[in-house]
Amino acid sequence: MDFAKIYNKLQTLYNFIPYYLFRGGGSFPPLNVHFMTTLDCNLKCRGCFIERHDKPADLPATRKKHLSSQEIITLIDATPFYSILTFSGGEPLLRKDWFDTLSYAAKKRRCHLITNANLIGREEAVSLVDLGVGSIFGKGLLAVGISVNGIGDVHDRVTRRPGSFEKTINAIRTIQDVKKERNARFPLIDIKTVIRQECMHQLSEICSLAEELGADILSFQIFSGQKQPAYYRGSHSQGNPPAAGQPEPISADARHLDVLESQLRRIDERKKELPFKVRLLPEIPVSEIVRYYAGEFDPKKFICTSPWAYMIIKETGDVTPCIEGYPAWNIRQHSFDKCWNSPGMKALRRDIRKKGVTPACMGCCLLEPK
Repeated sequence: MDFAKIYNKLQTLYNFIPYYLFRGGGSFPPLNVHFMTTLDCNLKCRGCFIERHDKPADLPATRKKHLSSQEIITLIDATPFYSILTFSGGEPLLRKDWFDTLSYAAKKRRCHLITNANLIGREEAVSLVDLGVGSIFGKGLLAVGISVNGIGDVHDRVTRRPGSFEKTINAIRTIQDVKKERNARFPLIDIKTVIRQECMHQLSEICSLAEELGADILSFQIFSGQKQPAYYRGSHSQGNPPAAGQPEPISADARHLDVLESQLRRIDERKKELPFKVRLLPEIPVSEIVRYYAGEFDPKKFICTSPWAYMIIKETGDVTPCIEGYPAWNIRQHSFDKCWNSPGMKALRRDIRKKGVTPACMGCCLLEPK
């Protein structure tokens, strides 16, 4: 049984069912709940949303406002029984309570962890495998998403941490070794690569690396061009439409575009032969990805299901359907259901239904072609 394909289909259904059922601003409780547990990170990746949106001087003050372990556990209990829960950061393993929180969630729901894996040794790998689900539809840790930003020095230059590539690869191998020892199928290993200019020439090589490591999924995600989305951040919190604005083009260099297209075409030709699932996020044609990196993104061609299916609870309790902005209400001040169906959330859904996605959506992995 191809669990990676089932996992991918499950995620697609989770995104689209509420979008098609609800034509207005309402929605039933979210199918995907994403906890951004901390802004702290042991890496300093180029282009990270933390670097783009938050000044280093502000982080200590923000850290004091992070949701406590008990607050997160209370929120886990408030999620619908059918939800998939994702835990990320920053780097979630920097929280001392990361395992207690994740293990509690794994007893209640299906879970997904996103990490750079630099803090995963033998002990952590055993803990993660012990939390693995018994079946694709069971409770427990369904998948671990691990960032690979290139091969060797390319990865290290992106993360700005020499040796980080080796640590990441060793962690993946350790998890796979423990799974073999335990005869465990889960958690699935989802290697996540953001398509940056630095690694465009290595995409097929990353594909070969994923095969060598025995990965279940390889997710290539387009890079967001947002520098500082102040023109729309918070615009829906009171039910107001987003302000106008146009993100900067990612790249207009013909050489990089030729390399990108060549690499993606090569991977596309190999997809049927590979023993794992290859995903492009968003799942759009190669030609559209190349157009995106040329700065020719046309939002009228796409829809976004995020406001109907995806709830992000940020480290300070702000609730949003989008990692780049659109905060609604704070979970510490309002109930789970009220945050999800706040006036701002409803206005955002109606606006996207009526007008489609905006330029602010450029780079979102949840976009879908119409």
